[in-house]
Amino acid sequence: MTLSAETPLSDIADMADAYHSVSFRRLWRNGTGEQKLTFFSVWLLSILLSIALGMASVLYAWSGLAVGFGGVPLYVTIYPPLLICTWWALCFGWGWGAVPAYLSTLTLALYAGMPWYWALLFACGNPIGLGVMVLGYRAIAMPCSLYSWRSLVFFLQMAFVGCMFSSAAALVWSYTNQLDTVALFAIWQGWWLGNFLQNVFIVLPLLALTWPRVEQWLRRHRPLLSIQPTESRKLVLQLMGALIAGVLIYALATIWLGTESVQSEMHSNSVAKLSFAAERLAAMIWAFFWVIAFVSVFMGMFGYQMFLHWHRTNNQLLAQLGEANAELAEQARTDGLTGLANRQSTNRALTECWLSRRRSDEEAALLMLDIDLFKHINDQHGHMAGDKAILAVAALLRREVRNSDLAGRFGGEEFVLLLRGCDCETALEVAERVRQRVAAALISEGESKLQLTISIGVAMARHDDADVDHWLRRADSALYRAKHQGRNQVVLAS
Repeated sequence: MTLSAETPLSDIADMADAYHSVSFRRLWRNGTGEQKLTFFSVWLLSILLSIALGMASVLYAWSGLAVGFGGVPLYVTIYPPLLICTWWALCFGWGWGAVPAYLSTLTLALYAGMPWYWALLFACGNPIGLGVMVLGYRAIAMPCSLYSWRSLVFFLQMAFVGCMFSSAAALVWSYTNQLDTVALFAIWQGWWLGNFLQNVFIVLPLLALTWPRVEQWLRRHRPLLSIQPTESRKLVLQLMGALIAGVLIYALATIWLGTESVQSEMHSNSVAKLSFAAERLAAMIWAFFWVIAFVSVFMGMFGYQMFLHWHRTNNQLLAQLGEANAELAEQARTDGLTGLANRQSTNRALTECWLSRRRSDEEAALLMLDIDLFKHINDQHGHMAGDKAILAVAALLRREVRNSDLAGRFGGEEFVLLLRGCDCETALEVAERVRQRVAAALISEGESKLQLTISIGVAMARHDDADVDHWLRRADSALYRAKHQGRNQVVLAS
């Protein structure tokens, strides 16, 4: 189901698993003064806090910190602004997280002396990573509650790929600061690994704790939301491409940077440097192995989630298709105005009944009804009054039929009532009751009341009927006699 940003929220069913975002335009136009003041104030404070924390990461040199893990040295960068930005992006929309992410990175880059044109490019890294995460939640309807293993694994794999994409900005940092490949490897690995660890150990529990309240807020403020389209093949293909690209970027960057940093040490004749190069090579290999193993598990789980997602989507589409086919079949059988059986389905039921009568002695009666002076009603009161008269008769017929009977509109103001397993006496009683109830009913038309009468011809099924048309002609002949004899009466076919 694809919804545009302009779709009225009142017309949208509850979509608990859809990716929700707060529309800036809707918030500005539809939000109350208190809502706008509260939301924008908190958001602006988040931007200022992100900028301050970004400056702190530069002032206190939190980039590329060496950490030992199982005897393997790893590099981790602590960058607190991304905690705030990721939470905003997943809870309220990409733009709300991308703006503080961009401004905080841009500010620290300018403070560190990076040329402004490179700083503008460098600041795009983290917003791109957040965009990949949001793309995943848009492509697959996955809740942000993180209370199920599927949503938990999905968050981890999207966080990893997002970190891969954002870490590409490390190349800009290293180039503008003229760092060698050893320092570049530390900055690059520290960027994606630190970001990923922050998502796992801080953002994940923070999102799990706050999402119930965020979801309640989103439900209470639906006029401020734009529900992003889901179930889109294009979005799913983009997401799969992003996942594959993220893994390839990581593999190529790790091999290239690790090889360059090791080779720079191996050119030396120093035993200490050669030993250090060997240790770095081992660390690179093990880090690469564990990350690739982690990625392989994630990709397997992602494939399983995609299968479940498509299976659920296909089941929903098949159910909708079945409902649509059933509705179309019902429309093909019924009259559009009255909801009674149309002429085609009436003829089919009459034929089946006639054939059954030929094989057995089961009795059946055919009643043909016609509204008296219907042309006069249309001419004097208009076609709206004529439609009301048809609907009134149809409603009375619908109340008279049993489950085994059939009431149909044969055309214009003419109706058919097929009574299966009904003898002549009962058929005449039913016809007379219908005639009396129609005559007693009054139809409101403006300030006046219209009184209707009907004429009815009754024909019992007989073995000497050559075909169903002969049965119909006998009922029609009886109806004609009722009209000719003064209308508003029941006549039995001879």
